[in-house]
Amino acid sequence: MKLVIYLSKCKYFVSETDFKLNKANLLKAKKYFDRNQNFLYHSAFEQAEHFDCAVIIPCYSERWEVLKSTLQSLHVAGSVFKGKALVLIVFNAAKDDIQGVAQNSQCKTSLDDYLSQSDLTIQISALDIHFDSLKDSGVGYARKLGMDSIAMLCFSRSQYSCPLICLDADTVVAENYFVAIQEAFEHYSGKAFSIHFEHILPEVEELKEAIIQYELHLRYFIGIQRFYGLPFAYQTIGSAMACSAQHYVKVGGMVKRQAGEDFYFMHKFSKEQTLLNLNSTTVFPSSRISQRVPFGTGKAVNDFINRGETEMLTYHYAAFEPLDSIMELVHQLYGGKALLDPSQQLHKFLIDNVLIKSLDQLRKQAKTFRDFHHSFFQWFNAFRLMKYVHSVHETSHKKLPLNQALCYYFELQGLPYKQDRFTNLEILRKFDKKQSPQVNGVQL
Repeated sequence: MKLVIYLSKCKYFVSETDFKLNKANLLKAKKYFDRNQNFLYHSAFEQAEHFDCAVIIPCYSERWEVLKSTLQSLHVAGSVFKGKALVLIVFNAAKDDIQGVAQNSQCKTSLDDYLSQSDLTIQISALDIHFDSLKDSGVGYARKLGMDSIAMLCFSRSQYSCPLICLDADTVVAENYFVAIQEAFEHYSGKAFSIHFEHILPEVEELKEAIIQYELHLRYFIGIQRFYGLPFAYQTIGSAMACSAQHYVKVGGMVKRQAGEDFYFMHKFSKEQTLLNLNSTTVFPSSRISQRVPFGTGKAVNDFINRGETEMLTYHYAAFEPLDSIMELVHQLYGGKALLDPSQQLHKFLIDNVLIKSLDQLRKQAKTFRDFHHSFFQWFNAFRLMKYVHSVHETSHKKLPLNQALCYYFELQGLPYKQDRFTNLEILRKFDKKQSPQVNGVQL
């Protein structure tokens, strides 16, 4: 299936006849779509064949060879999938971005040729989005346009549990990609999943070294949070996310940001404790240098190389050590027995961020300790953790060389630390893959 649409503040208004929902769900869905009516809901999608899951791929100024590799990997994954997958490519660029628009056009032409010649196991559709300005554009906008469109189609067909899967144009997937995602949604009550990732390592030694260190940093940062039992310790990689259509709408959809949209989106689910790891399959993001977004993998790798550094800096492990007692502190706060000590880093942060003013309300709303625990970590969430870590590095600790932090972390986890960074990366990749439990016989 091929579909190309030019968008210029296109609106589609939802009516009751568009949904096969009970009254309560209808009102919730209508509220979401009415609130986002400046985004794309197009009746042309009604012609799409039945699908069991949908992959949304934002594509900006991409070379066809790169996108083709991604589509071919999805084709292979589709060949072992008993269901049907829809892939929506969201070509996007600002109207005055002449180079971006031209590259998108060239890539779309190649895509049309590819679709006419290929017998694919997946359906492929495309949107052609021309944003009014660079300010109102970016990967978050593109993801939202695509996911909103597919979510509406799912609701119109009563496919509320259909997985909406985020991928990037330069990211290939494992052969069991669709199978593993479908099993996760069928066998477990998670509403969203963070999918295991492993960056493709390039042959150029300088670039390879940079991406190895950056992935080690990511795994250290989330791993040490997980060690101390924080409920939001999940990787948030834009090309490695999935959620159900129903809960996509429930949390308010994708975030309209030019970067960091993955972090903000996925932690909507972690706040509700409905986010889980899915480690039975793998996505393989590109490790290329990029300036497309103000931060992220490509930007971090590019900056590291440009600075001519040999070792990345990462967060000091001492910033996380006070979190070792946070569960005990939560118990004390619930019982009204805790006295926050401003001389302690974590306590001072909680005081400075007006936790005291929130405590009475948190206690009143909590019927049980479990309720209070849930409410506390909605307050002290992934965003506040980042603020805490940054505040510690501004006042008490300097960032550490990556190897020094990893040596400490490996000892903490009982892992064998090696001098070779690639070996350490392999160790952490395997270790992280073992972190999800089996549920109904399915390894998530």
